[in-house]
Amino acid sequence: MAVRPYDPTVEETVEEVVGLLQEVVGEEWVSNDPAILIGYSKDNSFETAKKPHIVVLPETTEQVQEIVRLAGRFGMAVTPASTAINCAGGCIPQRGGILLDLRRMDRILDIDEQNMTITIQPSVRFGVAQNMLRKKGLYAVNPSGPHTAGVATNHMDKGIGMPANKYGVGPDHIVSMTFVMPDGEILKTGSGALPGAEKVCVEGPGPDMSGLFHSSMGIFGVMTEMTTQVYEWPAVEVLKVVTFETEDLNSVSEFFYEVTREDFVNECSHLQDAYFSWFATEDDEVAESIVEYIPRNNAIVILGGEDEEEARLKEEQLLRLVERGGYELMDDSIVEMLSEMIGDITYECKVLQCTMRVTRFFGSFQVVWFNSCLDRVSDLHKKYQRLADKHFRDTDWRLWKEAFPPTEVTVYTQPLEFGRSCMLELDFFISFDDSESVKRGLAFGYDAINMVLDDGGLFDRPYGGYGGFSFGTLQTPRLGTYADLLGELKRDIDPGNIMAPGRLNLPLAST
Repeated sequence: MAVRPYDPTVEETVEEVVGLLQEVVGEEWVSNDPAILIGYSKDNSFETAKKPHIVVLPETTEQVQEIVRLAGRFGMAVTPASTAINCAGGCIPQRGGILLDLRRMDRILDIDEQNMTITIQPSVRFGVAQNMLRKKGLYAVNPSGPHTAGVATNHMDKGIGMPANKYGVGPDHIVSMTFVMPDGEILKTGSGALPGAEKVCVEGPGPDMSGLFHSSMGIFGVMTEMTTQVYEWPAVEVLKVVTFETEDLNSVSEFFYEVTREDFVNECSHLQDAYFSWFATEDDEVAESIVEYIPRNNAIVILGGEDEEEARLKEEQLLRLVERGGYELMDDSIVEMLSEMIGDITYECKVLQCTMRVTRFFGSFQVVWFNSCLDRVSDLHKKYQRLADKHFRDTDWRLWKEAFPPTEVTVYTQPLEFGRSCMLELDFFISFDDSESVKRGLAFGYDAINMVLDDGGLFDRPYGGYGGFSFGTLQTPRLGTYADLLGELKRDIDPGNIMAPGRLNLPLAST
Protein backbone atom coordinates (compact mmCIF):
# COMPACT_ATOMS: atom_id res chain seq x y z
CA MET A 1 0.00 0.00 0.00
CA ALA A 2 1.30 3.47 -0.88
CA VAL A 3 1.86 5.56 2.23
CA ARG A 4 1.37 9.30 1.96
CA PRO A 5 4.17 11.40 3.52
CA TYR A 6 3.34 13.62 6.44
CA ASP A 7 0.77 16.23 5.52
CA PRO A 8 1.19 19.52 7.48
CA THR A 9 -2.46 20.35 6.73
CA VAL A 10 -3.60 17.29 8.70
CA GLU A 11 -5.95 19.41 10.83
CA GLU A 12 -8.20 19.82 7.81
CA THR A 13 -8.87 16.07 7.61
CA VAL A 14 -9.33 15.29 11.33
CA GLU A 15 -13.13 15.11 11.24
CA GLU A 16 -13.07 12.85 8.18
CA VAL A 17 -10.51 10.53 9.79
CA VAL A 18 -12.51 10.43 13.04
CA GLY A 19 -15.53 9.20 11.09
CA LEU A 20 -13.52 6.51 9.30
CA LEU A 21 -11.92 5.34 12.55
CA GLN A 22 -15.34 5.07 14.18
CA GLU A 23 -16.29 2.63 11.44
CA VAL A 24 -13.27 0.50 12.42
CA VAL A 25 -13.53 0.43 16.22
CA GLY A 26 -16.93 1.89 17.09
CA GLU A 27 -17.99 5.43 17.90
CA GLU A 28 -17.24 5.25 21.64
CA TRP A 29 -13.57 4.33 21.08
CA VAL A 30 -12.54 7.39 19.05
CA SER A 31 -12.28 10.99 20.22
CA ASN A 32 -10.88 14.37 19.22
CA ASP A 33 -12.32 16.14 22.27
CA PRO A 34 -9.64 18.61 23.50
CA ALA A 35 -10.43 17.70 27.11
CA ILE A 36 -9.44 14.10 26.34
CA LEU A 37 -6.53 14.88 24.03
CA ILE A 38 -4.73 16.98 26.62
CA GLY A 39 -4.51 13.97 28.94
CA TYR A 40 -2.24 12.28 26.39
CA SER A 41 0.01 15.31 25.85
CA LYS A 42 2.40 15.09 28.82
CA ASP A 43 3.98 12.76 31.35
CA ASN A 44 6.30 13.56 34.25
CA SER A 45 9.39 13.87 32.05
CA PHE A 46 11.03 17.00 30.64
CA GLU A 47 9.67 16.09 27.19
CA THR A 48 7.77 18.99 25.60
CA ALA A 49 3.99 18.55 25.77
CA LYS A 50 2.21 17.82 22.49
CA LYS A 51 -1.44 16.86 21.97
CA PRO A 52 -2.55 14.26 19.44
CA HIS A 53 -5.28 15.19 16.98
CA ILE A 54 -7.21 11.96 17.63
CA VAL A 55 -7.20 9.18 20.23
CA VAL A 56 -8.35 5.71 19.18
CA LEU A 57 -8.62 2.51 21.23
CA PRO A 58 -8.48 -0.66 19.09
CA GLU A 59 -9.14 -4.16 20.39
CA THR A 60 -7.55 -6.46 17.78
CA THR A 61 -4.54 -6.72 15.48
CA GLU A 62 -6.86 -6.35 12.51
CA GLN A 63 -8.24 -3.07 13.88
CA VAL A 64 -4.70 -1.77 14.42
CA GLN A 65 -3.95 -2.76 10.83
CA GLU A 66 -6.90 -0.72 9.52
CA ILE A 67 -5.95 2.28 11.67
CA VAL A 68 -2.36 2.28 10.41
CA ARG A 69 -3.57 2.02 6.82
CA LEU A 70 -5.88 5.00 7.34
CA ALA A 71 -3.02 6.98 8.87
CA GLY A 72 -0.84 6.23 5.85
CA ARG A 73 -3.65 7.21 3.49
CA PHE A 74 -3.99 10.64 5.15
CA GLY A 75 -0.32 11.26 6.02
CA MET A 76 -1.13 11.26 9.74
CA ALA A 77 1.39 10.23 12.42
CA VAL A 78 0.71 7.25 14.71
CA THR A 79 2.06 7.04 18.27
CA PRO A 80 1.35 3.75 20.11
CA ALA A 81 0.88 3.57 23.88
CA SER A 82 0.07 0.47 25.93
CA THR A 83 -0.13 0.95 29.70
CA ALA A 84 1.16 4.54 29.25
CA ILE A 85 2.99 4.64 32.59
CA ASN A 86 6.25 5.45 30.81
CA CYS A 87 7.86 8.34 32.65
CA ALA A 88 10.39 9.48 30.04
CA GLY A 89 8.37 10.95 27.19
CA GLY A 90 8.03 7.70 25.27
CA CYS A 91 4.32 8.06 24.49
CA ILE A 92 4.06 11.79 23.76
CA PRO A 93 2.87 12.29 20.13
CA GLN A 94 5.49 14.76 18.97
CA ARG A 95 3.84 15.41 15.61
CA GLY A 96 0.28 15.06 16.79
CA GLY A 97 -1.75 12.72 14.62
CA ILE A 98 -3.29 9.53 16.04
CA LEU A 99 -2.56 8.38 19.57
CA LEU A 100 -3.04 4.61 19.40
CA ASP A 101 -4.15 3.73 22.94
CA LEU A 102 -3.79 -0.06 23.23
CA ARG A 103 -5.24 -0.45 26.72
CA ARG A 104 -8.20 -2.53 25.44
CA MET A 105 -5.71 -5.09 24.07
CA ASP A 106 -5.15 -6.60 27.51
CA ARG A 107 -5.94 -10.29 27.03
CA ILE A 108 -3.81 -13.29 27.93
CA LEU A 109 -4.21 -15.38 24.78
CA ASP A 110 -2.49 -18.55 25.95
CA ILE A 111 -0.48 -20.05 28.81
CA ASP A 112 1.50 -23.12 27.75
CA GLU A 113 2.51 -24.87 30.96
CA GLN A 114 4.54 -27.62 29.31
CA ASN A 115 6.65 -25.30 27.13
CA MET A 116 6.55 -22.52 29.76
CA THR A 117 5.37 -19.65 27.55
CA ILE A 118 2.67 -17.04 27.76
CA THR A 119 1.13 -15.30 24.74
CA ILE A 120 -0.25 -11.85 25.46
CA GLN A 121 -1.53 -8.62 23.98
CA PRO A 122 0.51 -5.43 24.60
CA SER A 123 -1.44 -4.10 27.59
CA VAL A 124 -1.39 -7.21 29.81
CA ARG A 125 -0.01 -5.96 33.13
CA PHE A 126 2.46 -7.76 35.35
CA GLY A 127 0.04 -7.98 38.27
CA VAL A 128 -2.53 -9.79 36.14
CA ALA A 129 0.03 -12.03 34.40
CA GLN A 130 1.84 -12.99 37.61
CA ASN A 131 -1.31 -13.91 39.46
CA MET A 132 -2.56 -16.04 36.56
CA LEU A 133 0.84 -17.69 36.14
CA ARG A 134 1.31 -18.37 39.85
CA LYS A 135 -1.76 -20.60 39.83
CA LYS A 136 0.21 -22.80 37.45
CA GLY A 137 3.48 -22.57 39.37
CA LEU A 138 5.05 -20.13 36.90
CA TYR A 139 6.06 -16.48 36.77
CA ALA A 140 7.25 -13.87 34.27
CA VAL A 141 10.48 -11.99 34.89
CA ASN A 142 9.34 -8.47 35.68
CA PRO A 143 11.16 -5.15 36.03
CA SER A 144 11.57 -3.29 39.30
CA GLY A 145 8.38 -1.43 38.52
CA PRO A 146 4.74 -1.57 39.61
CA HIS A 147 2.26 -4.32 38.90
CA THR A 148 0.55 -1.93 36.47
CA ALA A 149 3.50 -2.05 34.04
CA GLY A 150 3.00 -3.92 30.77
CA VAL A 151 4.72 -7.30 30.32
CA ALA A 152 5.21 -7.18 26.55
CA THR A 153 6.28 -3.55 26.35
CA ASN A 154 8.80 -3.93 29.19
CA HIS A 155 10.30 -7.02 27.58
CA MET A 156 10.56 -5.28 24.21
CA ASP A 157 12.03 -2.18 25.84
CA LYS A 158 14.88 -4.07 27.58
CA GLY A 159 13.24 -3.99 31.00
CA ILE A 160 15.60 -5.17 33.73
CA GLY A 161 14.00 -7.90 35.83
CA MET A 162 14.80 -8.39 39.50
CA PRO A 163 16.29 -11.81 38.63
CA ALA A 164 18.12 -10.35 35.61
CA ASN A 165 21.50 -11.72 36.64
CA LYS A 166 20.11 -15.23 36.23
CA TYR A 167 17.67 -14.93 33.34
CA GLY A 168 18.79 -11.91 31.33
CA VAL A 169 17.07 -8.70 30.28
CA GLY A 170 13.69 -8.22 28.62
CA PRO A 171 14.35 -9.28 25.00
CA ASP A 172 16.04 -12.47 26.22
CA HIS A 173 12.57 -13.78 27.13
CA ILE A 174 10.84 -13.01 23.83
CA VAL A 175 10.03 -16.00 21.61
CA SER A 176 7.97 -14.29 18.90
CA MET A 177 6.06 -11.08 18.22
CA THR A 178 3.32 -9.87 15.89
CA PHE A 179 3.82 -6.42 14.34
CA VAL A 180 1.67 -4.18 12.19
CA MET A 181 4.15 -2.49 9.85
CA PRO A 182 3.86 1.12 8.60
CA ASP A 183 2.24 -0.02 5.33
CA GLY A 184 -0.34 -2.10 7.22
CA GLU A 185 1.28 -5.47 6.53
CA ILE A 186 1.43 -7.96 9.44
CA LEU A 187 4.86 -9.36 10.38
CA LYS A 188 5.64 -12.21 12.78
CA THR A 189 9.17 -12.41 14.17
CA GLY A 190 11.25 -15.31 15.49
CA SER A 191 9.97 -18.82 14.97
CA GLY A 192 6.50 -17.30 14.70
CA ALA A 193 7.39 -16.38 11.11
CA LEU A 194 6.53 -19.99 10.25
CA PRO A 195 2.81 -20.69 10.79
CA GLY A 196 2.33 -23.11 13.66
CA ALA A 197 5.86 -22.67 15.04
CA GLU A 198 5.21 -19.72 17.37
CA LYS A 199 6.73 -21.40 20.44
CA VAL A 200 9.60 -23.42 18.98
CA CYS A 201 12.59 -21.15 19.64
CA VAL A 202 13.67 -17.56 20.04
CA GLU A 203 15.97 -17.20 17.04
CA GLY A 204 13.60 -18.09 14.22
CA PRO A 205 14.54 -19.04 10.66
CA GLY A 206 17.66 -17.50 9.16
CA PRO A 207 18.90 -14.13 10.47
CA ASP A 208 17.10 -13.05 13.60
CA MET A 209 15.47 -9.80 12.56
CA SER A 210 13.44 -9.44 15.75
CA GLY A 211 16.23 -7.38 17.35
CA LEU A 212 15.35 -4.58 14.95
CA PHE A 213 12.17 -4.02 16.97
CA HIS A 214 13.70 -4.18 20.46
CA SER A 215 13.64 -0.70 22.03
CA SER A 216 12.43 0.77 18.72
CA MET A 217 9.79 2.88 20.49
CA GLY A 218 7.21 2.26 17.75
CA ILE A 219 9.24 3.75 14.87
CA PHE A 220 8.98 0.54 12.80
CA GLY A 221 5.42 -0.51 13.62
CA VAL A 222 3.00 -1.53 16.35
CA MET A 223 3.48 -4.70 18.40
CA THR A 224 0.10 -6.37 18.98
CA GLU A 225 1.02 -9.84 20.33
CA MET A 226 3.99 -11.43 22.06
CA THR A 227 4.92 -14.95 23.13
CA THR A 228 7.42 -14.85 25.96
CA GLN A 229 9.20 -17.34 28.15
CA VAL A 230 8.09 -17.83 31.74
CA TYR A 231 9.77 -19.73 34.55
CA GLU A 232 8.97 -22.07 37.41
CA TRP A 233 8.08 -20.35 40.64
CA PRO A 234 10.54 -21.68 43.25
CA ALA A 235 8.92 -23.98 45.80
CA VAL A 236 11.03 -22.44 48.58
CA GLU A 237 12.46 -18.91 48.73
CA VAL A 238 14.64 -17.28 51.37
CA LEU A 239 15.33 -13.54 51.62
CA LYS A 240 18.69 -12.29 52.84
CA VAL A 241 19.98 -8.73 52.93
CA VAL A 242 23.72 -8.12 52.69
CA THR A 243 24.59 -4.69 54.13
CA PHE A 244 27.40 -2.22 53.48
CA GLU A 245 27.93 0.62 55.92
CA THR A 246 30.38 2.46 53.67
CA GLU A 247 29.38 5.10 51.11
CA ASP A 248 31.99 3.64 48.77
CA LEU A 249 30.20 1.29 46.40
CA ASN A 250 33.32 -0.67 45.46
CA SER A 251 32.38 -3.26 48.07
CA VAL A 252 28.91 -3.58 46.50
CA SER A 253 30.47 -4.18 43.08
CA GLU A 254 32.88 -6.76 44.47
CA PHE A 255 30.03 -8.62 46.15
CA PHE A 256 28.02 -8.66 42.91
CA TYR A 257 30.98 -9.97 40.95
CA GLU A 258 31.24 -12.90 43.31
CA VAL A 259 27.57 -13.71 43.85
CA THR A 260 26.67 -13.58 40.15
CA ARG A 261 29.61 -15.66 38.97
CA GLU A 262 28.88 -18.37 41.49
CA ASP A 263 25.34 -18.36 40.02
CA PHE A 264 23.35 -19.67 42.97
CA VAL A 265 20.89 -16.84 43.73
CA ASN A 266 17.51 -16.28 42.11
CA GLU A 267 17.42 -12.53 42.46
CA CYS A 268 19.70 -9.76 43.66
CA SER A 269 19.91 -6.00 43.42
CA HIS A 270 21.43 -3.09 45.31
CA LEU A 271 19.26 -0.42 46.92
CA GLN A 272 20.25 2.48 49.12
CA ASP A 273 18.45 2.99 52.43
CA ALA A 274 15.73 5.43 51.37
CA TYR A 275 15.20 3.60 48.10
CA PHE A 276 14.89 0.29 49.96
CA SER A 277 12.11 1.63 52.17
CA TRP A 278 10.19 3.25 49.30
CA PHE A 279 10.72 0.25 47.04
CA ALA A 280 9.02 -2.16 49.41
CA THR A 281 6.20 -0.05 50.82
CA GLU A 282 3.21 1.82 49.47
CA ASP A 283 2.80 4.17 52.42
CA ASP A 284 5.14 7.09 53.17
CA GLU A 285 4.68 6.78 56.93
CA VAL A 286 5.68 3.10 56.84
CA ALA A 287 8.67 3.95 54.62
CA GLU A 288 9.85 6.62 57.05
CA SER A 289 9.36 4.31 60.04
CA ILE A 290 11.60 1.54 58.66
CA VAL A 291 14.39 3.57 57.06
CA GLU A 292 16.17 3.96 60.41
CA TYR A 293 16.65 0.18 60.56
CA ILE A 294 18.19 -0.02 57.10
CA PRO A 295 21.94 0.48 56.51
CA ARG A 296 23.04 2.95 53.87
CA ASN A 297 23.71 0.37 51.13
CA ASN A 298 22.01 -3.02 50.80
CA ALA A 299 22.00 -5.99 48.45
CA ILE A 300 18.68 -7.82 48.42
CA VAL A 301 19.38 -11.50 47.76
CA ILE A 302 16.67 -14.10 47.20
CA LEU A 303 17.65 -17.76 47.29
CA GLY A 304 15.38 -20.59 46.30
CA GLY A 305 15.01 -24.17 45.31
CA GLU A 306 12.78 -27.18 44.91
CA ASP A 307 12.85 -27.98 48.63
CA GLU A 308 14.14 -26.79 51.99
CA GLU A 309 17.43 -28.64 51.63
CA GLU A 310 18.36 -26.93 48.37
CA ALA A 311 17.51 -23.54 49.85
CA ARG A 312 19.58 -24.33 52.96
CA LEU A 313 22.62 -25.34 50.89
CA LYS A 314 22.43 -22.11 48.91
CA GLU A 315 22.07 -20.11 52.10
CA GLU A 316 25.24 -21.75 53.42
CA GLN A 317 27.00 -20.85 50.19
CA LEU A 318 25.96 -17.21 50.66
CA LEU A 319 27.19 -17.21 54.26
CA ARG A 320 30.60 -18.49 53.12
CA LEU A 321 30.80 -15.76 50.47
CA VAL A 322 29.81 -13.07 52.99
CA GLU A 323 32.41 -14.26 55.48
CA ARG A 324 35.10 -14.54 52.83
CA GLY A 325 34.48 -11.01 51.57
CA GLY A 326 34.09 -9.42 55.00
CA TYR A 327 30.53 -8.31 54.30
CA GLU A 328 27.65 -8.16 56.81
CA LEU A 329 24.22 -9.76 56.85
CA MET A 330 21.19 -7.89 58.11
CA ASP A 331 20.00 -9.59 61.29
CA ASP A 332 17.16 -12.04 60.64
CA SER A 333 15.07 -10.40 63.36
CA ILE A 334 15.18 -7.09 61.46
CA VAL A 335 14.30 -8.85 58.20
CA GLU A 336 11.36 -10.51 59.94
CA MET A 337 10.25 -7.19 61.40
CA LEU A 338 10.43 -5.58 57.96
CA SER A 339 8.52 -8.49 56.48
CA GLU A 340 5.75 -8.01 59.04
CA MET A 341 5.52 -4.32 58.14
CA ILE A 342 5.92 -4.75 54.37
CA GLY A 343 4.49 -8.18 53.64
CA ASP A 344 5.99 -10.92 51.50
CA ILE A 345 9.12 -9.22 50.16
CA THR A 346 10.00 -12.15 47.88
CA TYR A 347 6.55 -11.83 46.31
CA GLU A 348 6.95 -8.05 46.10
CA CYS A 349 10.05 -8.58 43.95
CA LYS A 350 7.90 -10.41 41.39
CA VAL A 351 4.69 -8.38 41.68
CA LEU A 352 5.43 -4.90 42.97
CA GLN A 353 2.19 -3.54 44.30
CA CYS A 354 3.17 0.08 43.73
CA THR A 355 6.12 2.26 42.93
CA MET A 356 7.50 5.32 44.63
CA ARG A 357 9.17 6.34 41.44
CA VAL A 358 6.20 7.91 39.71
CA THR A 359 3.93 9.50 42.29
CA ARG A 360 5.53 9.61 45.72
CA PHE A 361 7.31 12.96 45.39
CA PHE A 362 5.69 15.87 43.54
CA GLY A 363 4.28 13.34 41.08
CA SER A 364 7.67 13.45 39.35
CA PHE A 365 10.57 11.06 39.05
CA GLN A 366 13.60 11.62 36.84
CA VAL A 367 16.04 8.84 36.12
CA VAL A 368 19.46 8.49 34.51
CA TRP A 369 19.55 4.80 33.57
CA PHE A 370 22.37 3.16 31.71
CA ASN A 371 24.55 0.12 31.38
CA SER A 372 28.12 0.16 32.58
CA CYS A 373 30.80 -2.09 34.01
CA LEU A 374 30.39 -2.96 37.67
CA ASP A 375 33.80 -1.56 38.54
CA ARG A 376 32.63 1.92 37.41
CA VAL A 377 29.67 2.10 39.81
CA SER A 378 31.50 3.66 42.74
CA ASP A 379 33.19 6.40 40.71
CA LEU A 380 30.01 7.23 38.82
CA HIS A 381 28.07 7.46 42.08
CA LYS A 382 30.64 9.89 43.53
CA LYS A 383 30.54 12.04 40.39
CA TYR A 384 26.76 12.03 40.48
CA GLN A 385 26.73 13.21 44.08
CA ARG A 386 29.10 16.04 43.20
CA LEU A 387 26.80 17.10 40.36
CA ALA A 388 23.82 17.03 42.73
CA ASP A 389 25.67 19.27 45.15
CA LYS A 390 26.64 21.62 42.32
CA HIS A 391 23.08 22.09 41.12
CA PHE A 392 21.20 22.00 44.44
CA ARG A 393 23.66 23.13 47.13
CA ASP A 394 21.95 26.49 47.80
CA THR A 395 18.41 25.13 47.81
CA ASP A 396 16.50 25.08 51.08
CA TRP A 397 15.05 21.61 50.63
CA ARG A 398 12.93 21.95 53.78
CA LEU A 399 10.75 24.45 51.95
CA TRP A 400 10.11 21.76 49.33
CA LYS A 401 9.04 19.32 52.06
CA GLU A 402 11.09 16.55 50.51
CA ALA A 403 11.80 13.27 52.29
CA PHE A 404 15.51 13.85 51.67
CA PRO A 405 17.70 16.83 50.68
CA PRO A 406 18.18 17.48 46.96
CA THR A 407 21.87 16.61 47.38
CA GLU A 408 20.79 13.07 48.28
CA VAL A 409 20.65 10.91 45.17
CA THR A 410 19.15 7.44 45.22
CA VAL A 411 20.98 4.61 43.52
CA TYR A 412 19.70 1.29 42.20
CA THR A 413 22.16 -1.27 40.79
CA GLN A 414 21.33 -4.55 39.06
CA PRO A 415 24.12 -6.93 38.03
CA LEU A 416 23.82 -8.48 34.57
CA GLU A 417 25.47 -11.34 32.70
CA PHE A 418 27.43 -12.96 35.54
CA GLY A 419 28.73 -9.59 36.66
CA ARG A 420 30.14 -8.59 33.29
CA SER A 421 28.03 -5.44 33.42
CA CYS A 422 25.27 -3.78 35.39
CA MET A 423 22.23 -1.63 35.00
CA LEU A 424 22.64 1.49 37.12
CA GLU A 425 19.93 4.01 37.95
CA LEU A 426 20.76 7.41 39.36
CA ASP A 427 17.48 9.02 40.39
CA PHE A 428 16.30 12.47 41.39
CA PHE A 429 13.04 14.34 41.92
CA ILE A 430 11.80 17.75 40.83
CA SER A 431 8.63 19.77 41.24
CA PHE A 432 6.96 20.78 37.97
CA ASP A 433 5.04 23.57 39.71
CA ASP A 434 8.33 25.24 40.66
CA SER A 435 10.12 26.78 37.66
CA GLU A 436 13.42 26.95 39.55
CA SER A 437 13.18 23.24 40.37
CA VAL A 438 12.56 22.43 36.70
CA LYS A 439 15.50 24.52 35.50
CA ARG A 440 17.87 23.02 38.04
CA GLY A 441 16.64 19.51 37.34
CA LEU A 442 17.03 19.92 33.60
CA ALA A 443 20.59 21.23 33.93
CA PHE A 444 21.40 18.46 36.41
CA GLY A 445 20.02 15.78 34.10
CA TYR A 446 21.96 17.03 31.08
CA ASP A 447 25.20 17.12 33.08
CA ALA A 448 24.57 13.64 34.49
CA ILE A 449 23.83 12.05 31.10
CA ASN A 450 26.94 13.59 29.55
CA MET A 451 28.98 12.45 32.56
CA VAL A 452 27.78 8.88 32.02
CA LEU A 453 28.45 8.96 28.28
CA ASP A 454 31.92 10.47 28.79
CA ASP A 455 32.65 7.61 31.20
CA GLY A 456 31.75 4.97 28.59
CA GLY A 457 28.28 4.16 29.88
CA LEU A 458 25.50 3.23 27.46
CA PHE A 459 22.23 5.16 27.78
CA ASP A 460 20.17 2.07 27.15
CA ARG A 461 16.72 3.50 26.45
CA PRO A 462 17.14 6.92 24.79
CA TYR A 463 13.47 7.74 24.29
CA GLY A 464 14.43 11.26 23.40
CA GLY A 465 12.44 13.35 21.02
CA TYR A 466 13.82 15.28 18.06
CA GLY A 467 14.91 18.67 19.37
CA GLY A 468 13.30 20.21 22.43
CA PHE A 469 14.02 19.06 25.97
CA SER A 470 14.94 15.41 25.91
CA PHE A 471 17.84 13.52 27.49
CA GLY A 472 17.82 10.98 24.66
CA THR A 473 19.11 13.62 22.23
CA LEU A 474 22.50 13.64 23.96
CA GLN A 475 23.56 10.13 22.93
CA THR A 476 22.40 9.87 19.32
CA PRO A 477 24.93 12.37 17.88
CA ARG A 478 27.71 10.19 19.32
CA LEU A 479 26.56 7.03 17.55
CA GLY A 480 28.12 7.73 14.14
CA THR A 481 27.47 5.02 11.55
CA TYR A 482 24.96 3.32 13.86
CA ALA A 483 22.78 6.43 13.90
CA ASP A 484 23.13 6.82 10.12
CA LEU A 485 22.02 3.21 9.56
CA LEU A 486 19.08 3.64 11.94
CA GLY A 487 17.94 6.64 9.92
CA GLU A 488 18.27 4.73 6.65
CA LEU A 489 16.28 1.79 8.01
CA LYS A 490 13.58 4.16 9.19
CA ARG A 491 13.32 5.73 5.74
CA ASP A 492 13.20 2.34 4.02
CA ILE A 493 10.65 0.72 6.34
CA ASP A 494 8.54 3.84 6.94
CA PRO A 495 9.06 6.18 3.97
CA GLY A 496 6.11 8.33 5.00
CA ASN A 497 7.55 8.68 8.53
CA ILE A 498 4.14 8.12 10.09
CA MET A 499 5.22 5.74 12.90
CA ALA A 500 6.19 7.57 16.12
CA PRO A 501 8.08 10.35 14.26
CA GLY A 502 10.72 12.05 16.37
CA ARG A 503 11.39 9.09 18.66
CA LEU A 504 15.02 8.07 19.20
CA ASN A 505 16.00 11.56 18.02
CA LEU A 506 15.04 10.81 14.42
CA PRO A 507 13.61 13.67 12.31
CA LEU A 508 9.97 14.64 12.54
CA ALA A 509 9.66 15.18 8.80
CA SER A 510 9.96 12.50 6.12
CA THR A 511 13.20 13.65 4.51
